[in-house]
Amino acid sequence: MTMPKPMCGGRSAQLRDMLEADHAWMCQAKIDGHRTLWDGTKLLSRRGHRVRHPLIEDALRGCPPIDGELWDCALWAFDLPDHPGTLDERWEELGKLEMSDAVKMVPTTRWAEVMRSPWEGAVYKRRSSLYPTGCSTSAWVKFRK
Repeated sequence: MTMPKPMCGGRSAQLRDMLEADHAWMCQAKIDGHRTLWDGTKLLSRRGHRVRHPLIEDALRGCPPIDGELWDCALWAFDLPDHPGTLDERWEELGKLEMSDAVKMVPTTRWAEVMRSPWEGAVYKRRSSLYPTGCSTSAWVKFRK
């Protein structure tokens, strides 16, 4: 099933409510930071520029590639781009990594909690989806407050 992109107004809220009620989807907080990839040796911006943050880099030594948001002096991890499994499998593996104050997992949440938080919004992700290789996917649907 192809998911539509979020729309303005009531239809967006209807789609969000539908995804939230469907156990085939996970809701992750959308952190308002800088998209950052740990490539296994260094931090990179979305455009591939080196991001220097020694504390976070030291905390990530030995970790596989991690997709996340750099925010509030931490890398908020939300996925493992090189893992071949489903989102549920990638999320389980991400949870097994040793995290520190410099590296945290993006919280899974519900929309009501997002509205009370400092987060930018939420990303609903299909649990059975593979990591997207293109710039957009119908398996990840973003909503901003």
